Formats: sequence, C-alpha cells, structure tokens
Amino acid sequence: MKPLKTSILLFAFCANVTSVALAAEPYGMALSEIQMLPAHTNDPVRIELVNRSDQSVDMKGWYMTDRYGHRYDFPKGLKAPKGSLVVVSFGSKQGKDKDDLNFSDNVAYLYCTESWATNAFRGRKNECALYEPSAAGEKNGNVHDYVLWGNWLSEDDAFKEAVEKKLWYMEDAAIVNDETMFGGRHIEPGESLARIDFQRQRLMSTAWFINAPGEVSLGMINSWPAPRPMYPRDKQEYELKNPEGFSWDATCGTNATFLIQISRNKDFTDILFEKVTPAQSIRQTLENGTYYWRVCINAPEPNRKWSRIAEFTGIDMKNHRSWKPGDPKVRFKGKNYDNKEPKPDQ
Repeated sequence: MKPLKTSILLFAFCANVTSVALAAEPYGMALSEIQMLPAHTNDPVRIELVNRSDQSVDMKGWYMTDRYGHRYDFPKGLKAPKGSLVVVSFGSKQGKDKDDLNFSDNVAYLYCTESWATNAFRGRKNECALYEPSAAGEKNGNVHDYVLWGNWLSEDDAFKEAVEKKLWYMEDAAIVNDETMFGGRHIEPGESLARIDFQRQRLMSTAWFINAPGEVSLGMINSWPAPRPMYPRDKQEYELKNPEGFSWDATCGTNATFLIQISRNKDFTDILFEKVTPAQSIRQTLENGTYYWRVCINAPEPNRKWSRIAEFTGIDMKNHRSWKPGDPKVRFKGKNYDNKEPKPDQ
C-alpha cells in the first residue's frame, strides 16, 4: 500500500500591513524594553530607554511613574548621547550598586535604591509613563512616552494623556495581557516587552512585542524576535486528511519574509521541505510519519533567529483506532497515559 499523501497548508501572519492611522512617534528619549516579570522573584525589574534623536538629551527633570504612584527621578548630570541607552534597575542589591553615567560603552546603568524599589513597575498589571520637563519648568512634566501591560483600560491621568497624544493605542494592550484575560499573548517570567519600530505603520500591528527569555537584550539595541510556532505545537498529532495548516506568531519589518523548514529529524540534517515565503499561504505534500518544523524571519544565515523546534506526528484518522480501556499506553495531547482513560482537561 502506498503511504497516504495529502496537501498541508502552511500560513504565516506578520501583523504588519498598511494602516491609515499612525501613532505619534516619541522623539529624543523613548522607552525601549521593559522586564517587569523577572525570572526570579528577587531579581530587579529593569527598564531600558534609548535616545533616538540626533543630539544628546539632558535628563534633568525627566522621571518615570507606575500605576501605583511610584516615581523615579533621573539623576542630575545625566546627559544621554545620541543613539545611547539608559538602563534603570529597581530593587537590585540595594546600596551596593552605584549609578554609572559615563556612557563609555554607550550605556548608562542606573539603580533605584528607594525602599519601594522592589515593588515599582513590577507585576502583571502595571504601566510605565515617561515624563519630560514641562516648558514652564514646573515640578510635574508632560507624558513623553507610555506603555501599559495587563490592563485594557486605566483610569489615571498618564493613560488618558498618552491616548490623547496618540502615544498609546488599545491594539498594543492586546499582546501585553495577563493570564486571566481571554486571547492574546501572555507575558511570562523572564520575558520582556521591547520594540524596534517606534511608530505603528501597519494595520493591526503593535509597537511592542514580547521577547523570550533568551532574547532579552537590555543594554543592547533591540532586534526582531524569532517567530513563535502556534500550530502544530510540540508533540502534537496532526491530522493529514483535514490539515489546519502551520501557523506562527511573528513581529517583523515591513518587507520581511519567512524561511520555513520541515525535517525528518530534529537536527535538520534531513530537510524534507524548505521555502522562503512572505505572509501568504502555500501548500506542501506530506506522508504519514513524525516530523520537525521551525521558522525564522529570512535573513543571511549568521543572523537567523530560528523559532523553537516543534515535533509533530502526521496521522491518518481513517485508520487510527481510538484508545480503549485496557490498552497498555496511549499518547494524548503530548502526554503518556498507562491504563488510564485520558480526559480533555488532563
């Protein structure tokens, strides 16, 4: 008998298509990356800013606040050269770290040692508002940049001012929610929010994306993150007769394309299928068996950032017998069950 063959639909969606509404673009200093959920509870929250202007910025009078009233004032004498980064740590070895303002490596490292520092800008529901000095030199300035996570709405003045100035759009909140909210992507401990495009340029695109723990780049210029496989996920069975297609999450540039690979082994030395494709659908024939797939934003080989590898098994449901009591072992949703009836919630 010849092995069953069918066409599998692969599709990718990079949330970047032309838009009619543009967000305001922060000039001078801008929020660049935020790690609000450190991998370990005692690790500091870290916030990165970047000077996007063509001249240095005197940070005198600049400050940041969160939704709980914590306020951090940047130290006097901090002048950020063009293109430089500023990284602020909250709750890091209080009293042992001193501010480094010299930008010898193009980065200034600052440490907040206030008693409230361990709670500032932390958690699944919070915000960061960056303020610039007001023209009148008053104590309270104007919102210059803003990011919100874990909430669809906020009632404070910073949020309202950011929305009014088009520094924040509700679409951005869709990818920075918490585990109690329906849909979207969740920020997990060790990950960070980051951005490269500081102005929304396309429909349904967001200014912020989520960095996996291995891609957190505080103190370095951000780069596009690797795509995230969505379906089929690792260890998932894949019905060949009625395939749902391959899908992945991706944040990418305007003209980005993807490189897709399907292999017979996890080392990708036996590649069955490989193709460069833009955000569109393609079809490829597969047979019964176990496969591995991955995807990256197409780039020269030394700069490729591959997604995690997902293993899947193509099955012919017509000849696939369901598990019955007494069967020695069965795989269900990536887990092994021995003489136990699997249930959907397991």
